[in-house]
Amino acid sequence: MGNYKASLPDFDNAILHDADFDEAFVDRGVAYQEMGQHDRAVADFTRAIELNPKSLSAHLNLGVAYSSMQSYPKALGAYKQAIKLDPKNARALNNRCNVYINLEQFDQAIDDCTQAIGVDPQYLYAFVGRGLAYWHTKKYDLAIEDYSSAIRLDPNRPSTYFARGNAYLDKRLYDKAIDDFGEVIRLDDKRDDAWNNRCWARAIKGQLEQALSDCNRALSLQPNEAVTLDSRGFTYLKLGKLDLAIADYDAALKLSPTLVTALYGRGFARLKKGDATGGDSDIKDAKQLKPSIADDFARYGVI
Repeated sequence: MGNYKASLPDFDNAILHDADFDEAFVDRGVAYQEMGQHDRAVADFTRAIELNPKSLSAHLNLGVAYSSMQSYPKALGAYKQAIKLDPKNARALNNRCNVYINLEQFDQAIDDCTQAIGVDPQYLYAFVGRGLAYWHTKKYDLAIEDYSSAIRLDPNRPSTYFARGNAYLDKRLYDKAIDDFGEVIRLDDKRDDAWNNRCWARAIKGQLEQALSDCNRALSLQPNEAVTLDSRGFTYLKLGKLDLAIADYDAALKLSPTLVTALYGRGFARLKKGDATGGDSDIKDAKQLKPSIADDFARYGVI
């Protein structure tokens, strides 16, 4: 029923009656994990493993708990033991894939998620995980293919459309990105990141009034988000509203001083306003962070 706190006394009593009941420790650990009490969860899963070293669920859930604590090397150890017990366990392979992604070991992640898909071709999360690993390695076509497979398995999952939309952005397929972010918004209109990303894609495409509306909606949901202030600043820049662009870029850089698009955008706006000193300084700083930033803006239509 999801009432984890209410379950604890029963698990406590079960353990009181049988201190060697490993499944009770596993189940109580799951309750603690769901309550966000990861240290207690780890203690229970560890005790279950001491009582029954072949408990697959204990090793699996110990990996989940360590992942929640961002203790990724320990999570890897737990999943390694789970996979040793059951080499064809899709969940264990998928979970280890996700840990490898967090450790930026993308080749290992792709291998694990591929194995998980081989075990269970309907395992949506393995497609999502492998898609993310492909995206990190800039294999955008493969990422899009995996995200599309995940969407076919579950067409009502906003985060998969969001991930595919980002891959389309990186492929410069802005119309497809706009469509995917629109699907995210249709399924969950409280996601400020989807409103922002659609704003950015629309601004690049020159759909400036629509972009402005999207950015304003994102900022109504999350007022102090640097990337959204940057997106709106970019939209104002393309609209020729330089003072408004500079104000948004100032706010974005106050929150995130090394946000390269905001630095370059503010520099460009300052130059247009006649502030050569401030403009040149911003553009120089931006180019130090990303030498290709001027080419990026030129491709976006800002020359």
